[in-house]
Amino acid sequence: MQRSQFLGLFVLALMVLAAVPLQVSVASTTYSEKLSISIAGSDALWYLTMGNVNGSSRLSTLESVPGLSWYNVTAIKTTAWKSDFQLFGPSGYDLLPTPFIPSQGLFLTVGADSFSSAAAAARGLDSYLLSAFVSFSNDTGSYTFYSPVSFDTIVPRTLLTFLPTGAGGFANAITSSGWIGTASPVIVLGGVRAGSGFNHSLVVGSITATAIDATTKRPSILNYFGSTITSLQASNRSTSSSIAIKFLDGLINSSDPATVNNDRAAFMGSYTLTVAPREHIYRLNVTAMQQPALLLAYRTVNTGVLHAGDNLSVTISLSNLSNDTALQSVSFADDWWKSSNQFTLVSGNSTFSNPSMAAGVRLTPVYTLHFNGSASQRITIPAIAVGYSFKVGQLTSQGHSSLNAIPLSLGADDAVVYARVVPLGGYGKVVGAEQKVKVIATNVGTFAASSVVVAGQDVSGLAANGGSATVEVTE
Repeated sequence: MQRSQFLGLFVLALMVLAAVPLQVSVASTTYSEKLSISIAGSDALWYLTMGNVNGSSRLSTLESVPGLSWYNVTAIKTTAWKSDFQLFGPSGYDLLPTPFIPSQGLFLTVGADSFSSAAAAARGLDSYLLSAFVSFSNDTGSYTFYSPVSFDTIVPRTLLTFLPTGAGGFANAITSSGWIGTASPVIVLGGVRAGSGFNHSLVVGSITATAIDATTKRPSILNYFGSTITSLQASNRSTSSSIAIKFLDGLINSSDPATVNNDRAAFMGSYTLTVAPREHIYRLNVTAMQQPALLLAYRTVNTGVLHAGDNLSVTISLSNLSNDTALQSVSFADDWWKSSNQFTLVSGNSTFSNPSMAAGVRLTPVYTLHFNGSASQRITIPAIAVGYSFKVGQLTSQGHSSLNAIPLSLGADDAVVYARVVPLGGYGKVVGAEQKVKVIATNVGTFAASSVVVAGQDVSGLAANGGSATVEVTE
């Protein structure tokens, strides 16, 4: 991995996770602890980061290499992964500190003045970790090596022994057997040269498929670590103890004395709690709305071909897909016809505003236009936005849907095909989940349509005056 790629991964992790497992930083002289959690749907990636841990005596062969300025050694096991966990990896949010995801492996990245010094550092770890590091990528000043490893055999006797349980804080939540048995244990040992020695940091983490308590809808952090604990206690030796949560797909409400930020446009929320020395955390009073209230909006027309004197009926379908959340201020202005000077409003209203739509409600406003034009041409009813708002606790969030475009043939018989999309099997899927939809193509022209392709699938054709085809798609 090139150095620019290496640093880019850490910048992304800092933005999304608020903890940088492989960050190369100024040497620390005080102990600190931080539990960082990223939640997407029912899955959570968590990291426990501890600064200034002890252990140079076990790394003397590595740290005595001339020209070495910093290093990070990362061990990861993914043999118990679910496919959903991929969203945390390099192909998703890129929150795992590895360039690729092995079933069991060791990565070593070092800052050194030459490749020979970096290679010597890698050889210095081989006897300790029973590894066989080979060069993976390198750039001036930064070099990465990789080795397969028997994770369960090697890691508990080596890297996990740096866990500062003597500090009496968050680290005591980790037991060797419990953590090894989690779905995706990862551990990162970092060293930064400070004078004649090195300062060390340790990151221990994993992924859980039970991020949220099914009853309380709150993060079930006491169950994350491989064995259930009764509380999480801050160390009295730490200068900083904190818990940071990032909901990658939800807005947050909390009654805790924590810093809460909600990005309503991205539908993400963050929570940071400072924990006093020796304070016990038994629960976090933080909940998130992970499925935004959604409005399904689409148009249909009674015909796609208009001759002078014909009427066009446009039906708008508006459905609140939420089971428990009302939509507010639903509005749109479907006034495309006013600029053409070929239509007159006969009935209904093409401008719509509704102060509230209860959960599950469907509305179908209709307006009718009279076509008084004479030229033969094709036009398109353009796609437009439908705005609405909804509340998450005391927060008001804005949403929008889009009415589908529809072509029209004026003054000439023709085939006229348009499409709309409707969700199947639920709606508003959380990050990482599949969403099934059906694409409905309809021919509202007076001629049959042939060679029709719907969502990448060839259909035999669509009959005139309402012939349709439906294709199911999983995204």
